[in-house]
Formats: sequence, structure tokens, C-alpha cells
Amino acid sequence: MISLSAMEEAGYRLLRQVVETEISRGATRLLEAGSGDCALLQEWVNRFEVDATGIDPYSYPVQTEHLHCHPIPAEEVNRLEGRFHLVFSVMSLHHFSEIRRFFRNLLQVIGWRGKLVLVDWKHGTNTGIPERYFSAAEVRDALRECGWEVRETREEEFHFRIQAEPMFQKIAVATADGKTIFKGMLGQAPYFHIYEVNRQGAISFREKRENPFARTLQHLKTLEVYRVIEDCALFVSRRIGKKGIQRLRDRGIALHFAEGEIAHLWPELLKKQSYTDPPENH
Repeated sequence: MISLSAMEEAGYRLLRQVVETEISRGATRLLEAGSGDCALLQEWVNRFEVDATGIDPYSYPVQTEHLHCHPIPAEEVNRLEGRFHLVFSVMSLHHFSEIRRFFRNLLQVIGWRGKLVLVDWKHGTNTGIPERYFSAAEVRDALRECGWEVRETREEEFHFRIQAEPMFQKIAVATADGKTIFKGMLGQAPYFHIYEVNRQGAISFREKRENPFARTLQHLKTLEVYRVIEDCALFVSRRIGKKGIQRLRDRGIALHFAEGEIAHLWPELLKKQSYTDPPENH
């Protein structure tokens, strides 16, 4: 009979295959929901140049340069700041009290082209802790209801693995006239036009949003502007100061630099697969 530890290792192996592939593709901001003591995150921090965050209602707070663990439940993931390139949960989903709430709130912190990976047991056991085991089909249905597109399902003897991405993501474009990208700095733009893009690349305009900081000068202004458009996973601007670029990158925001008419922006932008953006000088 196969041991419990061997079965658990099979689940972690399913997760590692995806996580390490995504790290090699540029994912540098990781989030684990149901992270326990954050030992798995610490492993990846030690091996790769990543920033890792864990949330678990029973964990101890940890704050180091690259590892941050918070004692909060998965359903309150939207309390975290910034956006994450890769979010995962391994053999913990059955402990979540409201998986649909988790899936909905996660959309507020998933990064541009970000991915969600879920690994859980196919068959549960009674541990005495409140839990509910879901079939892969139930998880897929819940994800779709909550705005996620399921990209892959893999089932093995003891576990299933599901990968999903947001059906829609928002883009903020700095502008003054609604037709062209603002010629100055991101923080000086009078307005942001908010667009929504789906997985098939269809673009739709959502709203015109005023920038109350367009004419102000203050320390850390980029972060004030960020609050205005933090529901967007990608910002489009002609220019951003070097310090501002770093502050936005540190929060997992994807940046796209362009000029000219907004209507001409989309073909190039939609080719953008990276989690943030190339380290160019602007």
C-alpha cells in the first residue's frame, strides 16, 4: 500500500511541474493560498529570484525581504496589495469555507496574464477539521461561474490539477482627449480610459476615470495614482519615471509603453505575454 507521504509528494510534484515552468517564463510574484508554515514558498525563494506571499488563517506572520506570510483566510485574498503572476493552492482547497468567494476576490489581485493552479485530493478523509472535498468538475464549474477560464485539467490516481486564467482583465490607458495616449508622464494624465479585454482579445471600453493627482507634486505620487487604477492589471503610458516604474513593478503591475492613437495600440499590446514588461529605459 502506498504511504500517505508518497501520495502527498505526488500532489506536490503535480504543482511543481507548473510553478517552475511559469517561473522560467518570468513569473516573479507568487501567492499560495493555504500556505501553512510557508515552507514551500521558502523553498522557491531560496532557489529562484521570486517574491512569495502566503495566506493561511493558521499561519504565523512572516515578513522578510522576499517572503511574506499573512494569517488571513483565502477568501480575504483581496486584502493583499498588488498583483500576483502565479497563484496556487496545493491540497488545501478542501479547507476553504467559500471557494466561490475566493475565486471572485482573487480576480482583484491576479496579474496580467496571471495563472491560477489548483491541486487537491480526488478522495478525501475525515480529519476532524471542517472541510469539503470537491470533484474536478465541481471546481471547474465554480471557476467558470466566477469569471475564470479553465485552461487545463489533469487527473491522476490521487489528485487533480486545474489551471485557470481570468476571462477578462482591465487595462488603464493614460489620455487627455480619449483618442491618443497622453504625451507626458503617467501621473500627469488628466484621465484614464479603462478597457476590458477577454481571452480571445476582444477589447471593450468601460469608463473614463479622472486622475485627481494630474496637477499635484508629492513624494510617492506614483502610488497615489496607482490607487486610482489599481483594479487594472496593465497600465499604458508614454512615459513613467524610473522610480515609478520600479514601484509599479514591485506590485506586479504590467506596463506597456506606447504613443499615438489609442486605436492603433491593441495589435501590439495583445501580443504581450510577459507578466510585467521588458526592462527597457523610458
